[in-house]
Amino acid sequence: MFDKSKIKETWNRPKLFWQGSVYSDFSGHLKRIQIYGYYFHKSGFHIYLKGKQTDLRTSKSKTKLYWSRENVSLIDQDKNFVIQSMIEKQKQQIKEKMESIQKDIDDIPNRIKRLQENKSRWQSLLTDNKINEQTFSIRFERNPTDTDVYELKQRPIYIPDEIQSQSDFMTL
Repeated sequence: MFDKSKIKETWNRPKLFWQGSVYSDFSGHLKRIQIYGYYFHKSGFHIYLKGKQTDLRTSKSKTKLYWSRENVSLIDQDKNFVIQSMIEKQKQQIKEKMESIQKDIDDIPNRIKRLQENKSRWQSLLTDNKINEQTFSIRFERNPTDTDVYELKQRPIYIPDEIQSQSDFMTL
């Protein structure tokens, strides 16, 4: 529908198009829009729309024409073409999701190994009696030079010297 050789085209009166949207949660919708023009740029495909724009300084809204970057394959005057494009995009998203799941499945042995190492770090705190008043707050931090090594950071219990009044407590 859109001619790339023209690069930019605008109209005085809007033309009706179908616009499809496919979302990452595997849902989508199809709507009719009025377009006042379009142009192709190295950053993508832009359409000229009419809508309300709010000035952040004055909080006033005006109806103006503005450029919006969109997916060219999901806008056309032929409804069936847009629906087919949405179906193809949905199939691509499903393939990407399956690849991501397969990657997670392949990483399960490494994940189990990391979890077992984490468990052994926490277990060492119990077996070595490293928990007392001076080493109560516990945190494991990654070594900045070697990210596979965790360092144990401990602090004493916070005990303030002042006595808190009843009004300083918060109840829910």
